[in-house]
Amino acid sequence: MGRHTDHEMQLTSLDAWYQDILPSLHTRQWKVLRAIRDMTIHGQPPTDMEIARCLGYADPNRVRPRRKELADGQLIIPAGKRPCSVTGKTAMTWRVHPAYEDRVTKRIRILEQQEEAMRP
Repeated sequence: MGRHTDHEMQLTSLDAWYQDILPSLHTRQWKVLRAIRDMTIHGQPPTDMEIARCLGYADPNRVRPRRKELADGQLIIPAGKRPCSVTGKTAMTWRVHPAYEDRVTKRIRILEQQEEAMRP
């Protein structure tokens, strides 16, 4: 993913970029993005360790590279710091960029339908 910031691009340019980038995310990126979206909807924006635990990973380093890629692409943004429910240490939390929550949710629904259709 390319590196984009809100101040470097017009909103219409970001719209076009997101339409192109969402379908091209890799499976692991979608898993992290979906976990961030789901955890935010059902509680609060998660830390890396909370994302790792949600995905069944003992090591948050399995999450961090994907989370960094999503943050570099502005698909997710920092949501503040708070004590992590796993470690108890203060950590950064993450959320889907608010301007694109609907698009991300729509794309996740499409992926879930595709997964459902592939099940026996």
